[in-house]
Amino acid sequence: MYKLSRLFIALVLLLNLLPAAAEVSGTVTEYGYYKMTSDPKRYRNISATSGYVKEGGEPELVEKTDRIPLQLKRLFGFKFRISGFDEKRTVQLKLIVSHPEITRPNGSTSTGYSYPLVLDVQQGVIENESGYSIDNQYEMVEGEWKFEYWYDQQKLVSQTFTTFMEQNVEEAVEEVQPDARASNNADAGEGESTSVNQDAAEASSTELIKSEQKSNQRKTEGNKAGSS
Repeated sequence: MYKLSRLFIALVLLLNLLPAAAEVSGTVTEYGYYKMTSDPKRYRNISATSGYVKEGGEPELVEKTDRIPLQLKRLFGFKFRISGFDEKRTVQLKLIVSHPEITRPNGSTSTGYSYPLVLDVQQGVIENESGYSIDNQYEMVEGEWKFEYWYDQQKLVSQTFTTFMEQNVEEAVEEVQPDARASNNADAGEGESTSVNQDAAEASSTELIKSEQKSNQRKTEGNKAGSS
């Protein structure tokens, strides 16, 4: 019994001396919309909304923002870092993407997709990027896009974007012009009203002066008649 107790204590001490397992965690290090400085490779993937995915290439950040103005060939996404895989060379993660409803040319619709992917681990760390390239007119939809990376049952990384249509400049000008014309007409109406009022006041003043002159003339003639 005494020997078993000593053995148990030794095992506990040994376990305490072992390094604690690293906690797996992830963070977004950059996000926005990008331009590619080198071309990625395009692969068939029936799980993706468009039926294809792109890998590789060098993305360069154009603007840091989570609001993405829709434009054909626009690439938006993020870079991320996941740590805690000290004993691994590769790790299989699951990418889950949700997006506004998209209607494909064949009439089918999609609100998202998911698929597993294997990423390289360097010194316990994964550094990679993810996103979406709007390559087709039918993908030009407004709404919320959410990207998530999962490991087993743990969500490690999440990034949300909102896509929107930029208002046409000519349409914006046309909307402003009617208001401007209405304002000018209102100003012109006020000017005409003011001018009419001024003319009426001047005419009234002139009539009053003429009346006073006639009254004075009658008085003068009356005085002359009395004198004679």
